[in-house]
Amino acid sequence: MLAIFRRSLATWPVRIFFGLLVVSFGLWGVADVIRNIGNDNAVASVAGRSIELPELQEAYRRDLARTMKMLGTTDPPPEIRRAVASITETTGERPLGWYCRYGPSVNTRELVVEEGGFLYDCDAYNDDLPYWTRVGDKRHLVIPYSLANNDGKFTFGAFGSPADFENYLKANFDQLYKEGATHPKMMSVGLHMRIVGHPGPAQALANFIEYAKSFPNVWFARRIDIARHWIDHHG
Repeated sequence: MLAIFRRSLATWPVRIFFGLLVVSFGLWGVADVIRNIGNDNAVASVAGRSIELPELQEAYRRDLARTMKMLGTTDPPPEIRRAVASITETTGERPLGWYCRYGPSVNTRELVVEEGGFLYDCDAYNDDLPYWTRVGDKRHLVIPYSLANNDGKFTFGAFGSPADFENYLKANFDQLYKEGATHPKMMSVGLHMRIVGHPGPAQALANFIEYAKSFPNVWFARRIDIARHWIDHHG
């Protein structure tokens, strides 16, 4: 799988796609910090013309949609039905959320909505909060996932030790908690039992949880809990 991933990174469309993701995460992640420094809302200046964040975000969305259309393939709906049946048989409960392990195509969300029975999908990495989008004539809830707060980064050396993982989670939590004073945030932490289940990462996760629990007004929730809350209060 890693070999396939590395070969994919050698193609220009994939490089462009990941480049756009890096730009968007960087800009959105530091926007509040930048705004707190001064009154200038510009994030770039080209030929003497200031470009503000909303304009850059809109340009990013257009370029991302164009790139995804170029890279996309059509997913056969029977695959979704078979996945639902398999998970239901294994767990005894029908899944109410959808996430593609190795990335969706431009058609996946439409097919998920067409299949029905899902309250949300997580095939997005573009925000700190859930949001509504429109698929055809239907409103659809998106609860973004995160590859930043993710133990998967141990597999390619981004985290050198469990302490790196713990400190990274705490730093992200601290910033989001500050932002939450005016507009509450969601912090998604991606965990995989084959990785975080080892003693060192498990202890780092436990330390982070105890740290976050020491703050008031922090809610530990499953994605389905967040989805139901968002539907009830922001539907």
